[in-house]
Amino acid sequence: MIRKLGFFLILDGHHVILSAFHQSFRVLPLGAPVNIFSDKLAVQLINLGVALWSTAFQIAIPVILLIFLSDFTFGIVSRVAPQVNVFMLGFQVKPSLGLTGIVLILPLFARQILNLFERMGEEMLKLLVALKIP
Repeated sequence: MIRKLGFFLILDGHHVILSAFHQSFRVLPLGAPVNIFSDKLAVQLINLGVALWSTAFQIAIPVILLIFLSDFTFGIVSRVAPQVNVFMLGFQVKPSLGLTGIVLILPLFARQILNLFERMGEEMLKLLVALKIP
């Protein structure tokens, strides 16, 4: 938890959140009526969901490929040496391989995560604009 918060603070994510919170009072003043049943709000929520899933897949696909390659290798080993219990060996290798893959790949995604933090404030403001009654 502390490392996640540190990463968030190092990339100035807290500044983005505070800036968006400050700008939200200009976009949607206190006491202004809101429309929670607007089409714009539904479209914005769908766009946020799409962005969430695409980012999750971009981060997860390299690790999934590593684990697939380990499964493929275990399959070959089980054919070559049937006396090796590959099923039990997979329980030990896959979690460590997945965590190692994440640790090795995250520095490559630092720029993308920084862009994600920057986009986060903009998306929050778009969501508030979609709530506003014209």
